[in-house]
Amino acid sequence: MTRWLSGRGPGRAPGGSFISGTANAVSVAYALPRNDSLPVSVSVLCGLADSALTGIFRSCGLLLQSSADRCGAGRLITRIMKPAVKQGKNMQPMIWKDYHHTELPVAECYQMLALRNQVFIVEQQCLYQDIDGEDLRGDNRHLLGVRDGVLVAYARILVTEEAPQEVSIGRVIVAPAARGQGLAYLLLDKLLESCRLHFTALPVHLSAQAHLQAFYAGRGFVAEGEIYQEDGIDHIIMRLKR
Repeated sequence: MTRWLSGRGPGRAPGGSFISGTANAVSVAYALPRNDSLPVSVSVLCGLADSALTGIFRSCGLLLQSSADRCGAGRLITRIMKPAVKQGKNMQPMIWKDYHHTELPVAECYQMLALRNQVFIVEQQCLYQDIDGEDLRGDNRHLLGVRDGVLVAYARILVTEEAPQEVSIGRVIVAPAARGQGLAYLLLDKLLESCRLHFTALPVHLSAQAHLQAFYAGRGFVAEGEIYQEDGIDHIIMRLKR
């Protein structure tokens, strides 16, 4: 069963597991069939475009297959999803590398910066200064997920000079070619493991893109304050509930 929304808690539904909850302007309810090759019917109460819904459900391991006519904001619309393709038998396992910035090899630093550029600047069409001076500072760390020698998942862990009493998770990425395989959840789990190991006593927070609130809520993060704009994209502060 894919764990996702926790706003209203899990229940049971015929033929599988029922999950419901809320995220930003989205209310979602869907049943995961016991046979994971079957389509999944998803009802969504919102005014979001299919492009936004696709991103939300992809993080849950579901892909948009077809949709009903859009009924407008605040109306119930139905999307038929199908389980995302699972890791193939011949695919190499993930190798996770947790580096203090002083341990980061040059070649992997290059891959890290290239992936960040590909996703945050090119794919998201957001012109901003990605290399911000934090990557090689203090006790900051970099978590890399590598498969077949290629970087497919990445995030960094910062303790900044401005806020030395808390940990900030950022630059969370799954490479486009590796999405829909549940790697985002594995990445977040590995990040939290690293925080517990290296920054045991410090609280953890992140600045989440607003449409990903449900994804982070599924691992215990709680939204704080109002949605704000950062580099032209809606964000919200979320803190890990202890």
